[in-house]
Amino acid sequence: MHPYRHALLSALDALDAAFAAEPALPVTGCAYRWGEEYFAELSGPLDALSEETILGVAMEVSDHWNDFPRLYRRLTPLLVRRAVLRGEHGVPADVVASRLREAGCLEWAPGLTDALRAVGAAWWRAVLHGEVRGAGGNPDAGEALGVLTVASGTVRPWLGIWAATRTPYADALLAEYIAQLPYSVGDLGDGWWDDDPRRGVAAWLLRDVRDRLNGLTPDDVMALNEVRCTF
Repeated sequence: MHPYRHALLSALDALDAAFAAEPALPVTGCAYRWGEEYFAELSGPLDALSEETILGVAMEVSDHWNDFPRLYRRLTPLLVRRAVLRGEHGVPADVVASRLREAGCLEWAPGLTDALRAVGAAWWRAVLHGEVRGAGGNPDAGEALGVLTVASGTVRPWLGIWAATRTPYADALLAEYIAQLPYSVGDLGDGWWDDDPRRGVAAWLLRDVRDRLNGLTPDDVMALNEVRCTF
């Protein structure tokens, strides 16, 4: 097994352990789409949940549930594992990231937030080395960066890891990211933060990794400068 893939799986196992003490709760909510049998299933042991139910919770809006923060916190290891491994039963990582923020993940106990950050770092390194491949394929860097920025509330640590990963594969991801300008940087702005990350990403591309961007054109530089000055 590739080392970064192994590190990701180890971080996911540690996430399971960190959240193992989260208690069950009586789940109720809007019965328009969910019958009593689903609420009973969600109120029971996690290892008895069907893949259909796990995916349904991942995609359901937060105000559907009577206590969304507690429910999502309890299911976090299941949802995050499926989001980052992109397997047959994968759930959209961007949706999981947004729901984590709605559930207040940045204010959870340190042991939980530390375990989540460790998974984020391991996933990002695996992405940058092309080792997340599964049924959903390896995510592109822009997609993964957006997920991590939303989930953590900051873009800076992820840019630092990318800058420190000097491999042909990571450089190819940078080239792809630049090829999608200005949309790649613009996609980060969805209102989750006080300090908009787009300005920081544009400055980082022009300053910290510009020597690795052989395909950066004058129009790209103009687009990045416009992003840096606008947000």
